[in-house]
Amino acid sequence: GMLSCPLCGSVEVNRLPSGPRIISRETSSAPEPQVGAETLQNLANMLKAISDAAMDAEDVAERFPEEARKIHYGEVPARGIRGQASLDDTRELLDEGIPVLPLPLPYKGKPH
Repeated sequence: GMLSCPLCGSVEVNRLPSGPRIISRETSSAPEPQVGAETLQNLANMLKAISDAAMDAEDVAERFPEEARKIHYGEVPARGIRGQASLDDTRELLDEGIPVLPLPLPYKGKPH
């Protein structure tokens, strides 16, 4: 209960596996990077702002790639949208020059 997610408020914390740290002559003398609490709080605030803005956008669900293309090519008026896209769809949108930002946001639509 001492930690919580700055985006959703969940107190469930999981540790993910990470690679080992290898100490060599080059790394043994390098100082450890220090990240202060203020920097972490600023990052949490920025992530929260991005999440809030995304959640305020229109949810187009699985129609996201189609709607993003319509907006990009001027077929419909520009507006903020959010939804789901596969990795392949996301890559295709980016290759077409359509700016998209994949975010791991909680889904607040109708259950499937």
